[in-house]
Amino acid sequence: MENYEAGTKTSYTVADVTFSTGVWQLNDALVGTSTSDRKVGTKSIRVRNSGKATMMFNKTSGRLMFP
Repeated sequence: MENYEAGTKTSYTVADVTFSTGVWQLNDALVGTSTSDRKVGTKSIRVRNSGKATMMFNKTSGRLMFP
């Protein structure tokens, strides 16, 4: 399960972020901690406009779940 607690990114510029499952590329997205962000735990991915979060690794077995 990916929970975003391990990563930090405070701007919307494109960058790679390492979370517990691997590296994700966040484009027009950041790791949010605002009380208005929907999350489980203390962090979430906040996406704006046409932003996206791209998995930069292969998951070869099972499935990846998000809280």
